[in-house]
Amino acid sequence: MKRKALGLYLLLLLASHFALLFKQPETSPLPGQKTLRLSADNIIIAYFDSAGKNKPVLLLIHGSPVGAAMLGPLINELQVYYRVLTPSLPGFEGSTRKIPDYSVRAHGKYLTRFLEALKIKSASVVGYSMGSGVAIEMAHQAPEKTDALVLLSGIGVQEQELLGNYYLNHLLHGAQLGFFWILHNLTPHFGFWDYFPLNYYYARNFYDTDQRPLRDYLRKITKPTLIIHGSADILVPVMAAYEHHRLVRNSVLRIFPGEGHLLPLEKPRELARQISLMNQQNVSFTDYERYAAAAAKPFPWFLLIVIVLATFVSEDLTCIAAGILAANGNIALHAAIVACFLGLFIGDILLMLAGRLFRKTRLVQKESIQSARRWLEAQGTYAIFASRFLPGTRLPLYLAIGVIGSKMTRSVLVFGAACMVWTPALVVLAYFTGEAAFATLEKYNHAAPFLIISGVVFYLLLRKILIPLLTWKGRRLLYSLWLRMTHWEFWPPWIFYIPLGFYFAWLILRYRSPTIFTAANPAMPDGGVIGESKSAILKGLSGAGRAIARFALIRDMGELIRFMQLQKLKFPVVLKPDVGERGNGVAVIRSKSEAEKYLHENPLPVIAQEYIPGLEFGVFYYRFPDAQNGEIFAITDKRFPVLFGDGKSTLEELILRDARAVAMARFHLNKYAARLGEIVPAGENFPLVELGTHCKGSLFLDGMHLKTQALAQKIDVISQKYEGFYFGRYDIRVPTLADFQQGKNLKIVELNGVTSEATSIYDPAHSLWHAYRVLGRQWRLAFAIGQQNARRGAPVTPLSFLLRNLLSSRRLDVE
Repeated sequence: MKRKALGLYLLLLLASHFALLFKQPETSPLPGQKTLRLSADNIIIAYFDSAGKNKPVLLLIHGSPVGAAMLGPLINELQVYYRVLTPSLPGFEGSTRKIPDYSVRAHGKYLTRFLEALKIKSASVVGYSMGSGVAIEMAHQAPEKTDALVLLSGIGVQEQELLGNYYLNHLLHGAQLGFFWILHNLTPHFGFWDYFPLNYYYARNFYDTDQRPLRDYLRKITKPTLIIHGSADILVPVMAAYEHHRLVRNSVLRIFPGEGHLLPLEKPRELARQISLMNQQNVSFTDYERYAAAAAKPFPWFLLIVIVLATFVSEDLTCIAAGILAANGNIALHAAIVACFLGLFIGDILLMLAGRLFRKTRLVQKESIQSARRWLEAQGTYAIFASRFLPGTRLPLYLAIGVIGSKMTRSVLVFGAACMVWTPALVVLAYFTGEAAFATLEKYNHAAPFLIISGVVFYLLLRKILIPLLTWKGRRLLYSLWLRMTHWEFWPPWIFYIPLGFYFAWLILRYRSPTIFTAANPAMPDGGVIGESKSAILKGLSGAGRAIARFALIRDMGELIRFMQLQKLKFPVVLKPDVGERGNGVAVIRSKSEAEKYLHENPLPVIAQEYIPGLEFGVFYYRFPDAQNGEIFAITDKRFPVLFGDGKSTLEELILRDARAVAMARFHLNKYAARLGEIVPAGENFPLVELGTHCKGSLFLDGMHLKTQALAQKIDVISQKYEGFYFGRYDIRVPTLADFQQGKNLKIVELNGVTSEATSIYDPAHSLWHAYRVLGRQWRLAFAIGQQNARRGAPVTPLSFLLRNLLSSRRLDVE
């Protein structure tokens, strides 16, 4: 499923970028908007103009991510007093989207030229939210064009924005920009994201803006200034309004008690009246001091909740951020410690409760629970307490405590004690180093970005590499990570298949059809691209007789029992989804209780199949419709890793020590989490893998040297008994290698269609280039066979139908 979903994704992504090349002009004014081209900047500004003769001009600047249209209620009220000009800033709504600079400084320049183009000598300027930064820039850049200034729920001084520090905020804005860059460039949006409020241009607005100069600009403002703010504003804190009022000498401050950030929508008439008067009594600086003193006393409940929730994402980073917030004066140190402690403690309890819920699903065998309980009792309180300080140990241990059903009271007390030690230490460390960091950033201003990046890199290095290096397990897991990074066979599919997406696009152009390959196997829906019924395919092979492993499509335990009785089978048997990919949901069932549990967890129809012991091979076959015989394209020799007990080492130690198993250590450790403390007896074999699936741990080797004439003839005979099948991979079990090469005693357990892989590419001896070369040839064959079948009248699935089928299959996918 993952491979097919990736292919669909790459196809849609290429189509999206291709469509955007022929996209209509990016400016599309809203109904009622006029447009004006600024020749000097080569941009178009769309704007609302309320008109009105003999009325003073008021320039109303919207915030972000909202646009001018959001200010409609306020425009309606203001136009009673003013000719209201409400432009959509470049990057928003109907104005030019792509500009070199999205900062408030650049917007101030654009709007100054906007007034000049309209031949307006000066205007009162109202800035809402982010627009206040633009208004301040205008007052600084062209004071002669600003009659008066209104900062409405407005940003300004850097110290009251997010974390209060430019470099920390810039880091956050950079992360946000990276997220939206991915959405903008790596998702097939066909232009949709461009018109969604939260988009790449919105993120650029904050990333490009530097608020540090605004403090000095505010001090220099001499024009009448009205500052309006809601006392309950959580996006721009009311403290910002008080600070702006303190800095602007000739300013009036109006606070709306209990109101939030959406004043233009909730109080448009009151705002218009306040703005029109512009002569109200000033609020003295002593009021600011009194407010600031009072604001420091209440416990910051909103910020506490944010910190608690943030710990569920990253505990250590949240503790560090809370310490920095305290160092910057945004929250009291004791409040930061309490919030982080609550977050960590609640998170620990939730992990244990999740383990209890996992236990109720009966996914873990009683024997495994008893084994893990013995280990935990032997390790005692130390293991629980120490896990708080050892990376990578807490999650599996706390889940295991819940699964095992350990004593709740003892565990909770240990959780609390560990959090009481860890949390204050980390927050206080960040608090004091945060103060030093701010001083360093100010002193070495030019090197600040490098210092921040270096700090982040050092933290990741410490957390992910240096601390794990202190333990043998940590060193082996780092080695596992190194193997997965340096050996392409372990790469995630979304990385591995990117180059093939471009080759796939070339095949589409060459064969003049994006879906011609769906005709490669007329016997299978869409050629076997996705969502095909495995039982239907096996029935199509029924002409092969005893070469097909006995199977039945079942829905409940009664049907399984009847199938086993009819076929005279005993446990083990294999159960697997009728529709599935990459071995997901396939299980070897060894008892009635295991079968009951499996069928309870998989309500959709599943295939029951006889268990075939022995060797397993993958045989990739193709035949052109006009050819008398087919060919074996590839053979995969599948090997199942086995661990050898020594009577001393635990299962976990054996996994980490094994040269092959360590490469997939995370997968195996999670799979056998409840049994990791077991000692494997000396001389006993422990099979890690029973199914021939690479992503589940099997070793795939290139077996083309095993090809014989007898084998090729046997596969060709079987394939031609399935009318309408020309291209795909057999999964075959056989007692011995000699039987396989002689084409005898073959048992086909599965046949996959057009999107199956020549899995021999995963042989560790093969290079990445070899894999791409084989898969490239494989897809050329699929397109060519599909084209020949289409000329013979085979149906080709339209792209719209294929996409619909893919999405429908995705909803039913067992993954």
